[in-house]
Amino acid sequence: MNTRDVTVTLIPTEEDFQILDIFMEAGRIRPDVIRSLSLPSNIDPAKGVVISGRAPIWLYARLVHLCLNAPWVATYDPKAGAIIVVRRSVDRPQVGDVIPKEKVFCYLPKHSGPSNQEEPKPGIGSKAIAFLGPPHSGKSVLMNALRIKMQEVLPAEKFQRDFYVLRACPDGEGDWFNEIPQEVAMTLRYKNRFDDEFVNQICQALEQLRQQKQLLLVDCGGKIDRKNQRILNRCTHAVIVSRHPEEIPLWRGAAFSSELEILAEVESLTNSCAEVLSSSPLRIRLGKLERGERLAVPDELWGCLKSLIVD
Repeated sequence: MNTRDVTVTLIPTEEDFQILDIFMEAGRIRPDVIRSLSLPSNIDPAKGVVISGRAPIWLYARLVHLCLNAPWVATYDPKAGAIIVVRRSVDRPQVGDVIPKEKVFCYLPKHSGPSNQEEPKPGIGSKAIAFLGPPHSGKSVLMNALRIKMQEVLPAEKFQRDFYVLRACPDGEGDWFNEIPQEVAMTLRYKNRFDDEFVNQICQALEQLRQQKQLLLVDCGGKIDRKNQRILNRCTHAVIVSRHPEEIPLWRGAAFSSELEILAEVESLTNSCAEVLSSSPLRIRLGKLERGERLAVPDELWGCLKSLIVD
């Protein structure tokens, strides 16, 4: 089914479910597309349905409603698996049951690499970039600017399939936090505790996502401690962002302790600035790293990230 910029494809499987795979060509869509949204004609009414893909919550809600005649419906979370959200038949999986991600992921569309290379092992070749630095330095703002740059530059399918932002600090923020008025965002944000349980979940998610995605941007907390170090141990690269230049060596040490390759060190400023201090290693003065500001990503920094993206 294709409705303007949204395509919903049915993927048959050998399991007791089929997959509705969502692809948004434009990256963003208008809510009125759901007026003409329909299910693929070849959907099997005897099988469960797993809905997968990057899409707004309201689009997922509409698809779940359209699938209510299916024995059960699940939504796919790449960190956890497919979670059953609706069950019509009593002899089928219960609401809240989880289908292991491995049973779903193997059917999802993937980019094929060069034909003369062997199939890579899970996680090998994937990159996870940790954004490090003290609190209120603009790590999340810079990371969001890079996400927007990737969405503008990369092919739509590659951006949706191969790229992921992981919030490794419990600030209650997501992409939405940078896209709505800050006075509204602050009322909706809910901060959680940065405890061992949260870190365990993040470490597990990192390991799982590195098997599925080519590039991860990891938004880390603002302290150098045992919990953050566990997260860094599962990353491959680092970008250090600090409003206090004298603290950059401390974060450099934390990155080196986890054997991370440092892509760039960014001195965060309160005034508008984009000054490259050195190219090897890459050191930049950059500002304003404030929410609501349109930040132009320096070509040198974008080049570092682009070099990690395999065509």
